[in-house]
Amino acid sequence: MTDEGVARLAAFRRHQRAAFEFITRDWPVDERLQLARLLIKYVDSVAQAQGASADR
Repeated sequence: MTDEGVARLAAFRRHQRAAFEFITRDWPVDERLQLARLLIKYVDSVAQAQGASADR
């Protein structure tokens, strides 16, 4: 990845984190953690599905 790509990815991740913080700011901590765990699980599943389709 180029330096510009790394910088863009970092900016995107900061934006995602800020959006998560803003959207869930009034949620109880346990609900925020549950959502974060489920989002990670979702992303992992998407990556697995993409890997499976690349194998076809």
